[in-house]
Amino acid sequence: AFRIEVVDAAAMGKGAAVVAQADNPSAIYYNPAGMTQLDGKLNISLGASIIQPFTTYKNNSGNETDMRRQIFTIPNILAVSNLGLEKFAFGIGTTSNWGTGTYWAEDSFSKYVATKSDFNTQTVMFSGAYDINDNLSIGVSADYVKSNINKKKKVDNVISEDGDFQLKGKDNSSWGYRLSSLYKLNKKHSFGIMYRSPIDIKFKGKLYIDNLNPAIYGGYNFGSTYETEVTSKMTLPQSILLGYCYKPDDKWRFEFDVEWMDWASIQEEKIDYPSETDATRLSILNNGNPVPKDWHSTFSYAIGTEYKINDFLKLRGGYFFHKSPIP
Repeated sequence: AFRIEVVDAAAMGKGAAVVAQADNPSAIYYNPAGMTQLDGKLNISLGASIIQPFTTYKNNSGNETDMRRQIFTIPNILAVSNLGLEKFAFGIGTTSNWGTGTYWAEDSFSKYVATKSDFNTQTVMFSGAYDINDNLSIGVSADYVKSNINKKKKVDNVISEDGDFQLKGKDNSSWGYRLSSLYKLNKKHSFGIMYRSPIDIKFKGKLYIDNLNPAIYGGYNFGSTYETEVTSKMTLPQSILLGYCYKPDDKWRFEFDVEWMDWASIQEEKIDYPSETDATRLSILNNGNPVPKDWHSTFSYAIGTEYKINDFLKLRGGYFFHKSPIP
């Protein structure tokens, strides 16, 4: 779907199976309760991930079309300190953990549905943790999410060159929260759990249509160009993450995580036109609106391992599987 989880190189090296470890600054994201494991000094992590998604579409005749490739750079900045307070830890961090981008040629099979589409977010996390005792710590995080969306496609002018459709929207006022816990049974066994709340986003923006053919759309009260205000709602899904970590000695670590994600919150994509009052134009704008999605909730799994060669070198490996929520 549109989840991207590339917050930390060490975590990714273990397939992001770290909720029961969370012992570096990326605990801000993976399990805030783990922040109390860091020492009292200021702990800072800086990084970036590079993603290049690609896919191929094959029609019923066997003809293939490649999606144009784009490179996305996703930075992360994370800082943790106890501020001189025993048993407490505080963290602040920023990354992007939701987003997607597709780019199909303007003369491809999808030109009247989508050409270039982008959805991106920036999340700022304000996290805190407290050691209840030597075995149990708890954590909480307030997460601010800033979102932008940009969609383009072509408009069928039938007897002339295609027109252009673009929708832009943004939301700068969405918040969510996370609750977490880390329990160390002993030196060898630890367990982690984290709940991520849903985040409701309401985009506000504008729709632009250019180069319309008056012979086709004039009868629907459109000119050659048109713009109007738009709004749209979506929900970033809630989730529950559980993990178990086994440390047989000072060199080896093994962890298994399972996560339930409520993708069923994505049921449709609906666009509203609050300032448009013309019934004829609305009938055209609402053709095929809303778009049914009917996604379903899924489980994902991750397993990771780490071997410490010395104080300067660690070897990591991991595997993760995310089942698609899309019918």
